[in-house]
Amino acid sequence: MARTRKPEDKDVISRLADAGEDALRRLLSIPRRIVEGTRDDVRDRLSDAASKLRKIDPLDSRVTAVEKRLDSLEKPAKTSARAAPTRARAAEPAQAPDEQPTKDAQ
Repeated sequence: MARTRKPEDKDVISRLADAGEDALRRLLSIPRRIVEGTRDDVRDRLSDAASKLRKIDPLDSRVTAVEKRLDSLEKPAKTSARAAPTRARAAEPAQAPDEQPTKDAQ
């Protein structure tokens, strides 16, 4: 014999369907909450990093200026070090004529 559904049975089935839908919503909302939480954490960390970079920026420009000054000071030192050996070579021929007897000495 076929059993006819009573209104109570429909209520139980609709309750189970509603409970299943709520469970699915909760399951699907968990990853969304995790993603939103992660996104908020990343946003906070990026804003912290940006504020730290803003503090470093003036220091970076000052360091760059100091490096340029240092480079300009080092360049003449390198050229003078190169000029010293050429002066020594130029001095050698100057001594050679002094070593040769002069006409007065002959």
